[in-house]
Amino acid sequence: MKDNFQNEEWAMIYDLVYRGKRVEEHEYYRELVKGVPGAKVLEIACGTGWLSLDLLADRADIYGLDISAEMLKYLEQNAMERGLDITGRFSRQSMVDFQYPFKFDLILIPGRSFLHLATQDEQIRALKNIRTRLNPGGKLVLNFFRPSLEMLNNASSPNEQYQVMGKYFIGSRDEDVEVSFNHWYDIIPQVQYVKWKFDFLKSGRQVFRDMSLRWIYEQEFRLLLMLAGFGKFDVYGDYTSKPFDGTQGEMVWFTEG
Repeated sequence: MKDNFQNEEWAMIYDLVYRGKRVEEHEYYRELVKGVPGAKVLEIACGTGWLSLDLLADRADIYGLDISAEMLKYLEQNAMERGLDITGRFSRQSMVDFQYPFKFDLILIPGRSFLHLATQDEQIRALKNIRTRLNPGGKLVLNFFRPSLEMLNNASSPNEQYQVMGKYFIGSRDEDVEVSFNHWYDIIPQVQYVKWKFDFLKSGRQVFRDMSLRWIYEQEFRLLLMLAGFGKFDVYGDYTSKPFDGTQGEMVWFTEG
């Protein structure tokens, strides 16, 4: 069983790691929501509030869910620091079987988070559940990377060589943590395995956490959407209005149930 982001270590550094990064993605979703004023919006895998809290500050009718209690704890802290009222808006749920007493006009899955679903069964169940939670004409928008042969060839077998990602200061612990990782790709099940190493430099504590992503090809996702009952969908390259042509690094999907 993979931890993915469901642990204290990732929750405490998540904002530090991604601060100032993924700006294009963040602004893409933010402008998307601004373009549908009054829409009821759900962010799946909202994490620490990287996107949701900005949408809430924009006065969007935003709700969020995440499977990680640790991430949601930091989201609450971030909201409190910003003076944002999140009462009743965020909950711990899975994208596979989440429930709300109302439906949404727009459901977002940013950050490639859909790839954390480990099996096709989970993927189809999640998509079917999402479709039933959309209002008529409602849309699901999500993104994930384009798999490439170059990517797969670079790390096609397990290894113990760690690459340092960065060093981050944890104010609540008055301590630096150095984060390293190694990763490899298993081509048959289409899974990228990542092992993260957290070295706490003051206490000497060392923690290992596992993560996995099941990558998806374009034609494969088209089939998954059809199996889940989505009748309309388009895919764009990167965060532009240009149709995906197989050369861009990111696929951004617009689907309508």
